[in-house]
Amino acid sequence: MRAIAASEPAAIRSPQAVRPWQHVLEPLAGYLLLAERLHTEGTTFAEAWNFGPHDEDARPIQRLIQRLTAAWQAGGGQGTGSSTPGRNPTAPYLKLDCAKARSQLGWQPR
Repeated sequence: MRAIAASEPAAIRSPQAVRPWQHVLEPLAGYLLLAERLHTEGTTFAEAWNFGPHDEDARPIQRLIQRLTAAWQAGGGQGTGSSTPGRNPTAPYLKLDCAKARSQLGWQPR
């Protein structure tokens, strides 16, 4: 955000890497549902859970940067993203398996 605000290229480590993007309220709804189940049913649900987006909502980092830059430019900014390969490599594709939350809690991302 600082680079875009200064109209400088933003250094993006792995722009083609795919990430499971979601709004912060999505997993929060899952946590609240889990808390309710823990309260009403006790330790039956006291295990690890993943709350994430549908698989088709995973997108490359570059797409988010392009949308952010376009929105910023519409407001008068001129920032852009640039790749910096080789620095701290990251996994090319990250995904959360939320099947358990969907089947056992009935939770779905909106």
